[in-house]
Amino acid sequence: MGITDTSARNHARSLERKGYLKREKRVGTTNLFDLTPLFQALEKLQAYQEGQRDARAEAQQKRERKTAAAAKA
Repeated sequence: MGITDTSARNHARSLERKGYLKREKRVGTTNLFDLTPLFQALEKLQAYQEGQRDARAEAQQKRERKTAAAAKA
């Protein structure tokens, strides 16, 4: 993965503290990780960014219509 085991554990702890990862500790085998909260946060961020992009495009179109109307007058 390109990072040390310690770094991976630290990142996992950080995501867990922030609520983006749920860890199921298991004895005698590896832990089980649930990344559902992370994906939900990413989907929410994506929807927000799409809304922002749409609002900017709408504002740009409004400015262009206003400029075109002023040029005709």
